[in-house]
Amino acid sequence: KICKKNNIKKIIYISSAAVYGIKQKKIKETFSLNPINVYGDSKVLTENLIKNFAKKHNVDYCIFRIFNAYGFHKNNIICKFLDMKNKNIPVKINGNGDQIRDFIYINDIIDAFKSAIKFKKKIKKTFNLCTGKPISMGKIIKKITNNYIHVDPIPEPKSILGSITSIKKTLNWKPKISIDEGLSKIKNIYK
Repeated sequence: KICKKNNIKKIIYISSAAVYGIKQKKIKETFSLNPINVYGDSKVLTENLIKNFAKKHNVDYCIFRIFNAYGFHKNNIICKFLDMKNKNIPVKINGNGDQIRDFIYINDIIDAFKSAIKFKKKIKKTFNLCTGKPISMGKIIKKITNNYIHVDPIPEPKSILGSITSIKKTLNWKPKISIDEGLSKIKNIYK
């Protein structure tokens, strides 16, 4: 209602890869949505509200399904690992640590938002916001600390990896910060 009242022309919404649920392949925006928790359900619901509103009121939208975002924030998994390292607490690797994730640094996320804001053509699209580059959780932990232990595996998705083909083609966007560069930036803050 506020968007309509203020004649808003474009909505940018932050969604999540959680909308997809568990997939075994590199995830494309066209894949079926099958969230496995309330968080994912709420994101699907809001995406649908935005699409319906945009259709009814002829408003552009850009929905970003963010994968494993990281940056300097105490609730971020990378920062939690660094905090454990600084406190000399061993980081637990789930099973053998071969779970694949797609980490994207906060500056790349902000850059994608800027690209959507500056985009001049009509747009009603949903994009994966990720790097498209896999890295195992075990490898991430080993880049952060040598103080880790393997624990009995607990159930979690084997792979969460996204495709960035659509966002590259439409917004001419691609991530600039590698996992090593992003980790280095955060480690410098923790020194």
